[in-house]
Amino acid sequence: MALRIEYMIILFLTVVSSSLLLLHPDSVEVKESNRTTELVFENFTLIELDERGISNRLSSALAVKDKHYFTLDDVNVSYQTTHELQAKHALYQDRTLYFEDRVRIYEVSGIQFETKDLRYQINEERVATPKPFVIEMRKGSEIRGENLSYNLARKAVSADRIHAHLILE
Repeated sequence: MALRIEYMIILFLTVVSSSLLLLHPDSVEVKESNRTTELVFENFTLIELDERGISNRLSSALAVKDKHYFTLDDVNVSYQTTHELQAKHALYQDRTLYFEDRVRIYEVSGIQFETKDLRYQINEERVATPKPFVIEMRKGSEIRGENLSYNLARKAVSADRIHAHLILE
């Protein structure tokens, strides 16, 4: 008595088909996850190109896309090769970027800006920080203050408790 492979395949297909029909897979209750993370990127880089090449670049060691916001760790943003922004953490939500923990902005002209938190409202073109800040310029000039608000469109700036040490030549 020899077993033929055809009979084994037919028997196997019959067992699988009948088990699928009898188990009713559509009656299984779906459980919803309480996690809202949609995507996770490591060593993430986003670039913007124009006719001259790379105009803006954003890089991050870890980027997490959630349903309602986007978080970044170890952020470095280069803007038109004239400015560079670094922060330990950033969050993007509702057309606003929140930078946190050792926020630094470097400009090609030698100006350096440092604070703990910085908020950039994209629609209003406004940068603000309620925390103390330091602006260092070439030749030892320094401005310290808090509660900085800068309107990029109007180029209007305001701050409280300003202490400036300026060296003019």
